[in-house]
Amino acid sequence: MATLYNHDDVLRCVIGTVGEPGERAFYLQVRSTGSLTTVALEKTQAGALVERYSFSLKSYENVKELSLKKLLPEMIHLWKAP
Repeated sequence: MATLYNHDDVLRCVIGTVGEPGERAFYLQVRSTGSLTTVALEKTQAGALVERYSFSLKSYENVKELSLKKLLPEMIHLWKAP
């Protein structure tokens, strides 16, 4: 059974690594008001998230006006898409 985490007010969303090349562990970390969640990812999952994020950014003309509140729901929708 999957564990679901709800972050209504996302302040930061990052992908990071720990370890040397070839032995790295990949993590997704989401911080919201009063909450911090870190989950382990496979390298391909991290790559897919970055690809979807880049795709989402290209759909906005003025990147300076973006916020995680606007972008994150779209990223989640794209990630779940087949």
